[in-house]
Amino acid sequence: MLKLLVVRMLITIVDIILGIGVVILYILFVLAVIFYIIWHTITFFCLVSYAIKHPFVTASTIGIIAIFIGAFHYKHSVLPKMATKAKPSTEVVSKTKAITPAGYTLSTQHQATIDSLLRRATHYVERGQYTYPPNRSAKDILDRIRKIDPKGHYLGADIRKLIDRIVDDHITLAHKSHKNNNMAGVTKWLNRGKLFNRNSQLILEKEREYDVSAFDRFRRY
Repeated sequence: MLKLLVVRMLITIVDIILGIGVVILYILFVLAVIFYIIWHTITFFCLVSYAIKHPFVTASTIGIIAIFIGAFHYKHSVLPKMATKAKPSTEVVSKTKAITPAGYTLSTQHQATIDSLLRRATHYVERGQYTYPPNRSAKDILDRIRKIDPKGHYLGADIRKLIDRIVDDHITLAHKSHKNNNMAGVTKWLNRGKLFNRNSQLILEKEREYDVSAFDRFRRY
């Protein structure tokens, strides 16, 4: 029992000592903050007083600081923007070289024209204007692109993808005509699909599947 009381007394004494220590540390912290504020306030007023008494030195110091700030801003803000503005023209030149093999030239103006024509061709496909009317159809636009870039070096993959879509649409229309026993429609759509000179083997397979040759013989007789 006596040992228990002694232990409790020791714990109480330790708690009191720790509490006093915490209070002391808090007071020291507050005093340090007050001293810090007073010190910087005095330093500020001293600097202001010195600046008033020595305006030339103050102006020179401000000028030097302004020069350093301006140089830093120019290096890290202005120069990167100038480099960024100059970069696109370099990319255009390299892009042109990449798509034009030796002996074959395609200017950036021609590339822009092809971009515009491809958008128009896609628009006509969306409206189902594959070959008609002749001067406002996807085929007319694709023929114009082929004249500008006969080897298909620029956007060739996109153009081929669009033509594949057109041929697939024609095969789908031929299939619908075949389901309706409309062999004239089958022949029409497959023949129009041939005009794009793409997936010819697939079209021939469809002609054999739908027995187009027999229909042609019957029509001749």
